[in-house]
Amino acid sequence: MSKAKKHNHHGAIEDYTMALAVPDTPSEMKAMILYNRGLVHVAAGMAPEGADDLNAVLAMEEAAPNVKSAAHKKLSRIKARKSKRSA
Repeated sequence: MSKAKKHNHHGAIEDYTMALAVPDTPSEMKAMILYNRGLVHVAAGMAPEGADDLNAVLAMEEAAPNVKSAAHKKLSRIKARKSKRSA
């Protein structure tokens, strides 16, 4: 998270990806990691990758309701921006 706060998007994405690969990481924690990585992808200008992560969060039964809600809101914003650009 500190790399993301410092706008080191590439480093943050790498760290989140490594954290997802840690064996026995609880599913709720994986959902938060995916959500955060999705946000960093979007901040880095990689909205499709961010949307993939956010959709993965929504597909996780174990994800906390507040994390799913936040992912849904962010996806809505991504889609709204995309619509404005293509209009």
